[in-house]
Amino acid sequence: MVNKGKSIYLCRPNGEKICVLNGVDTSTVLYEEHLKDYDELSFTVDRYIEVDGTYIESNGYDMLHAYMELLIEDVGRFQMQEPSTANDGNRESKSILAYSLEKE
Repeated sequence: MVNKGKSIYLCRPNGEKICVLNGVDTSTVLYEEHLKDYDELSFTVDRYIEVDGTYIESNGYDMLHAYMELLIEDVGRFQMQEPSTANDGNRESKSILAYSLEKE
């Protein structure tokens, strides 16, 4: 279980933090712990977020690719798989799937 107040950081493959992902749709965050397998993290990130009535690109959106790492405070580090992109003409988003780092 990931608490709603936890930040998800985008990191380089060496673990260096790049930014906090501010476009995460918190209603889609799913963290599954597995005793005998790798933990899974999945969520959706919106390309644009609204700030003071203006839409801007969310932090790190263009850097969401396979092998990048994600860090969740007090939970752990995860390695991303290649995200899928959805675009309905009004909203673009990426669906993220990541596995705990022991999968490396």
